[in-house]
Amino acid sequence: METQRDVMMDDLWNYTDTPVKTMLLDGIKIPYRVERRSIKNTRLEFDKGQLWIFLSRRELNEKAILLEKKRWVLKHYLKLKQRLEVIKKWHGKNQIMVLGGPFTFVNYIKGRGARVDFGQKIIHMNWESSRHKTRVKNLLKKRFRDELNNRLKTFSEELRQEPVGFRIKNQRTSWGSCSSKRNLNFNLRLIFLPPQLIDYVVFHEMLHLRYMSHGKRFHAVMKRKFGDVKRFEDELANWWHYTNSGVISRLI
Repeated sequence: METQRDVMMDDLWNYTDTPVKTMLLDGIKIPYRVERRSIKNTRLEFDKGQLWIFLSRRELNEKAILLEKKRWVLKHYLKLKQRLEVIKKWHGKNQIMVLGGPFTFVNYIKGRGARVDFGQKIIHMNWESSRHKTRVKNLLKKRFRDELNNRLKTFSEELRQEPVGFRIKNQRTSWGSCSSKRNLNFNLRLIFLPPQLIDYVVFHEMLHLRYMSHGKRFHAVMKRKFGDVKRFEDELANWWHYTNSGVISRLI
């Protein structure tokens, strides 16, 4: 008999109740999920590690749109598949990456509630409990705030720039941002990245306190600090898929 943990963690990357369908495009089997919505035009997008087709009211089925957008679908599917193959090597089953190390999910101890043991790298929680999810998220957020405080202090001294303040948010489109009022925002999902990538994102946003645009001077400083900037950006693209997929997408 499957345990609750096995059911929740078995498909780490593509957990959803929407059934998977497939279609053969140029000899490649493309998995996708369909959702009918009250929209004017059908929309295709890759989200949470998979292809979604949002059908409009007037569209009978998804076959025609898949054939029409075949080149776009194949290009993005193959790129996504390559990224997901990289992601699957990062840790084992029933685990998640936190600050560069694998944390293991285990069934919570009755009477003690949800908790995150950062020393033993264990997360105790019941996936059926919304209170447990909120508790774990808040514990991760508290730990990440400490991580950010340390980095902001270091980079403030290095850049001789200091933000007015910072917030940790559940951002859906970016790792971080810097406002014209010198306030910084950081995505809570950063806590699932390795430390060097967190450094990269935090320094990037801190540098906007000096240069608001991504001009030549901005890029020169980033290159001097991190060297191969493209490598960091490519790694961030992989981690973006990771932090917006499976277990993390259900937790955050």
